[in-house]
Amino acid sequence: MVVRPPMIWGHGGSAQIPAMIRSIGATGSVCYLGLGLNLYSHVHVDDLGDVYRLAVEKGVAGALYHAVAGEANWRSIAHALSRASGKPSRSVTFDEAKQIWGDFVGPLFFGVSSRSIAPRTRAELGWIPQQVDVLEDVENGSYRRAAMS
Repeated sequence: MVVRPPMIWGHGGSAQIPAMIRSIGATGSVCYLGLGLNLYSHVHVDDLGDVYRLAVEKGVAGALYHAVAGEANWRSIAHALSRASGKPSRSVTFDEAKQIWGDFVGPLFFGVSSRSIAPRTRAELGWIPQQVDVLEDVENGSYRRAAMS
């Protein structure tokens, strides 16, 4: 079996959201690339743990299980971080993104859409994600402290 998670978030962890928080220190703003409308599927780390448990208990050999709870675009995440931190959010160009996050991270994290869905995971494993609102967590939950510091 393969469990395939998208962006993993929760408890202040992630690769992408902390990178956006680091843009505050680099620029004084929460930055996103271009229009920031590219969508990224996501899953809370606790829900991902449930998928792995359910896969071991009920999974089918050879199956591919996507662990997707929802999706959000980068501009919405940046605006939520802006509200959490009190710092403005702003669009940056591709060259600025490379300066802020590097030649690899900027284009990879923020320059693409990465969308998937999880009907098989929900149907075969009975998985129902409990944490689906990444924007609420960014603005008022586990990322707020990091955004404010």
